[in-house]
Amino acid sequence: MRVQVKVISATLLTLALAAWQLVPSRGQQPDSDPDRFNFVIVESFDAKYLGDSPGHFGRGKIGQAQPDLALGDPVFRKDSLIGKVTGISWDRVKENLEVEFDPEPFELDEHGRPAAPTRVAVGESLWIPRGGKKQQSPANTTNSRPQRDTAP
Repeated sequence: MRVQVKVISATLLTLALAAWQLVPSRGQQPDSDPDRFNFVIVESFDAKYLGDSPGHFGRGKIGQAQPDLALGDPVFRKDSLIGKVTGISWDRVKENLEVEFDPEPFELDEHGRPAAPTRVAVGESLWIPRGGKKQQSPANTTNSRPQRDTAP
């Protein structure tokens, strides 16, 4: 009788663990905006190698979509440019993308002047435009110098 209880308990435990592994994660869903790849910072480092600069590492779900990202693509926080992609790794099985980027030294104000040192925190959400689009921050798209009127 005790042996049967142990066998049944072990079987139920095994089935529960197997079912848990098969249930898809809802923790981080693929992007809702097809023109952006959203990701979360999971690691920050001062330098990996001698002479290296500080950088950050993030992960995000991409689903079945093609990444369409490249080295040198801009990295944004909300609408502010804060860095440039320096490494990309695509795991098709897990449907996620890992991104490494180097931050810009300073965040810029609406006139394109340095406002403050760039601070990137672990757990922060950032995004990269897909397709190599040369998107600029909306704050930096306006011309900071007034145009001269050349009419007589």
